[in-house]
Amino acid sequence: MSLFGQETDPSVADIVANRVIDAVLQQGAAARELRVQIRNQFELQIDEAMVGKMQKEAIAASTEVMCDRLFGCSTLVLYETLNTKKGDRDNLPAAIQNAIFLAEGHAVVTLSESTFGGDSFERMDKVVRISGESAGKVRRFLPW
Repeated sequence: MSLFGQETDPSVADIVANRVIDAVLQQGAAARELRVQIRNQFELQIDEAMVGKMQKEAIAASTEVMCDRLFGCSTLVLYETLNTKKGDRDNLPAAIQNAIFLAEGHAVVTLSESTFGGDSFERMDKVVRISGESAGKVRRFLPW
């Protein structure tokens, strides 16, 4: 099966695709639950890639590169521009929440299918690169 132009294990791709479709179609608490579930999976994949070292730094760097690729700015600028408390995704416009959700969903699939070796810095570089590439692939389909 192809997900975002990448061949993937059908079971992983089906799960992520179904969650994406569900989240886009739902609103309110159900949509938030799906977004949180994908964010948790995103963080879990990074945690596993980092093997217990520098997870927070890798998550932060990945989030920054995704924001830059999706919106052309840092997370700080995004939240300030939208007059929202940094990290409070629930108060971001729905389109932005969905774009982040799609990029993280793509990254979950790619990270789960990747192998990681080397020291913490090499692992972090790969995690951040994959996250940025995922956001870039999603960005091509967004209207802005």
